[in-house]
Amino acid sequence: MFAMQLHNFSGDILKITTAAEKELTIESELKKLVEVWKEQKFTLAKYTKGSEDRGFVLRGVDAITLLLEDMGLNLQSMLASPFVKPFMDDVRKWDQRLSLIGETIEVWMAVQRKWMYLESIFVGSDDIRQQLPLEAKRFDGIDRTWMKIMADTAKSTNVLEACSAEGRLATLTDLMDQLETCQKSLSEYLDSKRCCFPRFYFISDVRATAHVPAPLPAAAADRLTPRRTSCCRSSARATPRASRSTCSSCSTTARRSSSGAATRRCWA
Repeated sequence: MFAMQLHNFSGDILKITTAAEKELTIESELKKLVEVWKEQKFTLAKYTKGSEDRGFVLRGVDAITLLLEDMGLNLQSMLASPFVKPFMDDVRKWDQRLSLIGETIEVWMAVQRKWMYLESIFVGSDDIRQQLPLEAKRFDGIDRTWMKIMADTAKSTNVLEACSAEGRLATLTDLMDQLETCQKSLSEYLDSKRCCFPRFYFISDVRATAHVPAPLPAAAADRLTPRRTSCCRSSARATPRASRSTCSSCSTTARRSSSGAATRRCWA
């Protein structure tokens, strides 16, 4: 080694050893990343409505989200390193995988919240299903797809596998669009009822659906419609004119307002 006079190449040797150390660090971090995501699993909980089993829902994903952020920053640091070249393909592949996991979980949780909200309305209210039959049918399709996704996830709770399943993100995105459509139709229907029942403005949609009057049978509605029309016409012709009544005890005139309150002067 002395004969090789390595001391004359100390600068080059330092560069080589430094590059080797940095590449080893990147390789070690990648191996660690792979092992971590092999072990990450979703936590599921049974979802019931009374005594009815409604499948599974995801529990909190905060820990997974924090892990995604930390490892995402590590991958960005690797990509910015001049020593990443031997591992560039693996680093980019994992950067795409973590981006997919993050996007899928975000949409997944949004769909779950919206599904749980509308499920309590479309599954629990027969009146709403009668008033919005198309949206009820749409929600039934959403419900079946959601239940299948959660049943599949219960069989394999690994986060990477569940989020990378073929078509998973596209399916969840489509479910979100359909749920938004159901929500919009429900809101428009309840707004029409709030015009008739102003007290509904002060309660949530879920509570409002519980108080929406059930539709009358067709035969009863047909009999009632002419009477309603007659009453409305009579009310339109009526004018808020003060009326007079006579005190039975002293023949004193009492003036009664259109609201029905009487003001009397009696010295009997």
